[in-house]
Amino acid sequence: MKRAALVVPIFWAIASTTLLPASRNDESPEKLRARIAAEHDPVQRARLEIRLADMVLDQTCKLYNDNEFEKGETSLKDMLSLAEHAYDDLFSTKRDPRSKPAGFKESEILMRGFLRKLEDLRTTLPFDDRPPVEKALKRVRDMHDDILLGIMRVKKENPQ
Repeated sequence: MKRAALVVPIFWAIASTTLLPASRNDESPEKLRARIAAEHDPVQRARLEIRLADMVLDQTCKLYNDNEFEKGETSLKDMLSLAEHAYDDLFSTKRDPRSKPAGFKESEILMRGFLRKLEDLRTTLPFDDRPPVEKALKRVRDMHDDILLGIMRVKKENPQ
């Protein structure tokens, strides 16, 4: 009995890794951009945009670490644009983030990661090269706080 209990989870672990389609992390930025252009559902489009923004932010950090500040700033603007599009797509649905959190939670988690990455990037840069990163950090923090407040908002009591 103990042996069967051990074999079944191992079988499912192997089957799920070999039979399921490629993971989301295997997608290239070009494929994600094509999927975003073809997507009609704003929530799904926001999920794709926020994942693409995460990829672009990783690329941005690499560019800044390689002392390519102009390319890094351009990439940073692209990341910020993608994050703002995801934010706008989520709130354009007019859905309540508390009752239907699809897309909101994933975006909040990734934006929290953006804040950490941008803060780490800011501390590694020379003082003169920090303003674009600080501007992006402030905007991402504002978007993150709006999403988090929407998810965690307390329902108002009706005074009667």
